[in-house]
Amino acid sequence: MPYADDLQQYFRTFDSRQARELEVFFRMVLDGLNLNMNTLTGDLIGDVTGDVTGDQTGERTDVKTTYAVDTNLSDGDFPTQFVELDGGTANVQITNWTPTVGKTYVIWCSDSTNTTTVTMSSGGTWEGTNDLATFDAANDALIVYAISTTRVLIIENLGSVGFS
Repeated sequence: MPYADDLQQYFRTFDSRQARELEVFFRMVLDGLNLNMNTLTGDLIGDVTGDVTGDQTGERTDVKTTYAVDTNLSDGDFPTQFVELDGGTANVQITNWTPTVGKTYVIWCSDSTNTTTVTMSSGGTWEGTNDLATFDAANDALIVYAISTTRVLIIENLGSVGFS
């Protein structure tokens, strides 16, 4: 819009009463056009703050992280709380994982043809003693809750994940 900057400057001069009147006016116009200000269609790129309700369609790309090769997290956390280990074509040995306190993680092995392991950072343990979790079979999974950066509480061991 050629006058977008001018409009933004103009609207900044409104007090709260004027802003509310303008909002009411636009709602009436949109209602007359059968539009809903609360509906977003198209692609949303960026962060969302506040409450989000309603149905989501389309694929969320921020939910799962898949590892298919050896990865050193350098004392960092996974970028998502659902982690897939795909050992179908190569070893997947995740090292130096430091969980974020208060997060729940699902770590799932989709293919164990090759070695699939997760090692916690120095001083970290899975169940109080061991720092290495080995996923020996496809569909082995751990659901864990990080009680500190060096300790997770194992909520569920689905399958036969081993610790050493």
